Amino acid sequence: KNCQLEFAANHLAVLAMPILDAATSSKAPEKTDDADEARDADEGNKDCCITCKQWCINKASLAWSEALPVIYKQFTPTKRKMLVSENLPQAVIAIVYLVLVGDSPVVAILNLAIPVLQVTLAWVLFKPVQRRIAPKLAGRIDAALEASDLQQLQRLREEAQLDQDVELFRHICLQSTWLVDFVKDDQGTKRRESRSSSSVQERLKASLRVCSHCLDSLPSEVLDVSAELKGNEKAFKGVLAIVCRDLEAMQTLKMNNNDIPTSWAKELAVGLSKNHFLVHLDLSGNPFDVEGMKALARGLKEKPLESLVLTGNDLGAAGAKVAMEIQTQTLKIANNNLKREGAEAVAAGLHHNQTLVELDLAQNALGAEGMQAVSL
Repeated sequence: KNCQLEFAANHLAVLAMPILDAATSSKAPEKTDDADEARDADEGNKDCCITCKQWCINKASLAWSEALPVIYKQFTPTKRKMLVSENLPQAVIAIVYLVLVGDSPVVAILNLAIPVLQVTLAWVLFKPVQRRIAPKLAGRIDAALEASDLQQLQRLREEAQLDQDVELFRHICLQSTWLVDFVKDDQGTKRRESRSSSSVQERLKASLRVCSHCLDSLPSEVLDVSAELKGNEKAFKGVLAIVCRDLEAMQTLKMNNNDIPTSWAKELAVGLSKNHFLVHLDLSGNPFDVEGMKALARGLKEKPLESLVLTGNDLGAAGAKVAMEIQTQTLKIANNNLKREGAEAVAAGLHHNQTLVELDLAQNALGAEGMQAVSL
């Protein structure tokens, strides 16, 4: 007991010393300095806490963003089907066991509850996770396209099942700087139409098909959207956005048989003027008028091509005259109703065109006079 009292007295004296010093001190500046130091210490502690808190938040956010793709893969439609196919036999066996044997109901219930919980969570959490992962996937897809990393692009598409999930495709395109034009006007339409309406879904599916076709074509250095864009302006704008990106992996563009109107031809001309790697262009089967042909000529000005195909475009003599102004080694303008006047326009163009090596004029009803004009 005496030891305890002595111990308490010693510690009370130590604790009381600062209080007595403060009470007996008559130097006001020292008190001010102590208060400032205390305040500075408090502020430093607060700043340290804020910094630590921010660091923790950043690390947690980074970990969550890295985990999202893994989580999403557990909730995809394919994974849900696998869960059902794997767990349904287990549930049936548990019910049969419970009915026939009757003992261990807890085990049987667990065998039922766990599969049901897995499938239910996959269905309930799929949409929220899908929306959260879209920006990250869009950023990674944009980065792969920017770097022309086609292997990474293909892997991302396979992991996210982008070609099978229309809604995920829509969310990713809205967040992507490369693919946004495939669904750009979709938001305004959504306000007037139900998301589940057949027309909206059909447009999304059509855009998804064209987008997938574009991405599939890139490894072969050919962007082939033949007969894919008829009447689908949104898909056309999406393809045009890719053309404007000046991808080194895209050296051939096939847009034949798409009934491209003059307005689209003018927009395409602007996109072609921004592309420096394209050397083969196929626009056959697109009956745009002379104004559209002039726009294309302006877009391809001082941009030499290896081949230009304008077969079956109903160019006529005026269109053929404009086509001869384009610098290309091979020009195919067969089946364009040129007749004698068109032949004369082609003949005049041959005198000024220094790059043309091969010229296709088949099925143009040139006649003897037309053939003679061209041969001269």
